Amino acid sequence: MTALGQREVIAFGDSVTLPVCIKFDELPKHCLPRSSTACFSEKWQKSVGDAGFLESIVDRWRNASSASGPKTAHQVALFAEAVNLPAAPIS
Repeated sequence: MTALGQREVIAFGDSVTLPVCIKFDELPKHCLPRSSTACFSEKWQKSVGDAGFLESIVDRWRNASSASGPKTAHQVALFAEAVNLPAAPIS
């Protein structure tokens, strides 16, 4: 994966029709994580609450992608809802 640049990922799997390269926008300074303040080894060992949260998101994505016909706008809306982002209206 050394060919990928900064902020680039390859998305693939059940919710992606074809593997695609995605480049994320650069975050403004005030939005960057302050990783020097986090103790990751301790935090990763603790539960974050709802253990079924991730499984419910994956199930919704799989159900949306298994329906007949292209549902790209619907899938984007489901993703936005799952990560608490404002979604654009579905047309």
